Amino acid sequence: MFDSSKTKTTWAAKVKESQDQLAASAPEALGYLRKVRSWFSPRVRRSLKAARASDWGRTYGWFVERNQIRIGELDYVRWDSDSQFWHEYHSKNIGNEILPSDPDEWIEQNLTLRNRRFPDVVITVFLTSFRTFQTDGIIRVRFASVPEERFEKEDP
Repeated sequence: MFDSSKTKTTWAAKVKESQDQLAASAPEALGYLRKVRSWFSPRVRRSLKAARASDWGRTYGWFVERNQIRIGELDYVRWDSDSQFWHEYHSKNIGNEILPSDPDEWIEQNLTLRNRRFPDVVITVFLTSFRTFQTDGIIRVRFASVPEERFEKEDP
């Protein structure tokens, strides 16, 4: 014979178990929903638009520094679509310092890049290539960009 009291108990236990699981995962789900909602806030949309428009800060250019002393500048020229991920800059010396012409010298001299728009953004790990440096002062740089989170701050 069928015992309906066991079925009700089993069903009620399963409902209670499901409610407990839902309650346990609610904080995680709410955190995710808050994060997704923040993606659509006007401030975040503006900052992402600014990041895209400046190619993540690359078009602002860079100061070249050695031991926190400016020795040169890099003015954005273009993204080299023939060799993905490289961005070309026109290099300028500041004062008596001369920028190295060999990519290995940049590493040996511990040169860093400081973004001209966001001076708190300093890039210490990047690659350089001097395909046309000798003829027109163009340097190619890879892995130098302003983090997306930096655009979310109000002031540079």
